[in-house]
Amino acid sequence: MAVVASGNQRRRVSRQNIKANDMKTTKGQIIMTEIPRKESSFRFLDKAQLLKLRNRAMRSGVWFKALRRIDRVLVDLTIRVANGIRSVTLANSILAITRKLQELQESKFSHAASYIGSPIARNLSTLAQKWGNKRAKMWANDKNFIRYLTIMSLNGNFLSGECGTK
Repeated sequence: MAVVASGNQRRRVSRQNIKANDMKTTKGQIIMTEIPRKESSFRFLDKAQLLKLRNRAMRSGVWFKALRRIDRVLVDLTIRVANGIRSVTLANSILAITRKLQELQESKFSHAASYIGSPIARNLSTLAQKWGNKRAKMWANDKNFIRYLTIMSLNGNFLSGECGTK
């Protein structure tokens, strides 16, 4: 073990982690000019991604409703203090929070799709079948069509009669 001194702090570091060009010796002590850092694989969540996640959650109304105060503070402090996450414990905590937010945001849209888009798709399918369109039977179960109708309805374009006409 070697003693590493930087300022007033001293730490014990194994000699295998110390590079020869990073050390200076004075009176039997090893003083490092720069402490080598191990590169970690937890850099996938950086400051920009956490900011994006927080903004998206705030816009969707999930940030304050679904997260406890400690979770919100953890994400906020990570954004303020760290550029990247290197701690395994912090990474696990942040991952749990991001999973929770993503599930709630996805379920909010899927809930809207099932209660808004599906009935509209069924009605349009029935109407088109009455007009003689034989392929319109598939519209009622088409996920992309239901998603489109949900988005148009949530934006207010579909219900106001402005859907596709100008």
